[in-house]
Amino acid sequence: MRAICDCGELAAVAPFYVYSNEETGARQLTLIGNGITDTCDIVVDRSRADVLGILKEQLSSSAAKGAWNTYDFRDIPEHSPLIPIMEGLDGAAAVDDEPRVVVPLEKWKNN
Repeated sequence: MRAICDCGELAAVAPFYVYSNEETGARQLTLIGNGITDTCDIVVDRSRADVLGILKEQLSSSAAKGAWNTYDFRDIPEHSPLIPIMEGLDGAAAVDDEPRVVVPLEKWKNN
């Protein structure tokens, strides 16, 4: 789990975990719910332009230290802020996954 705060304000939450496969030695960075939920993603305050760069730096640093050696982010929406973060990292590629229904939260309003 990664959280980025600035002056007591939450700027991003990334619900990551590392799945370890003892047989193969793979340590896979993934999102909680990967493969078993409809949609997974990180939450970012988009008014903070620096947050994505900070998160990318943290992920790169952790990977360089051997925290994981592969990653798999399934079920993320095509507009996910995770996609530009992962671009340029070794082995990262965005591919289409299974279709799903997405309802934007702004469509849900309290009456």
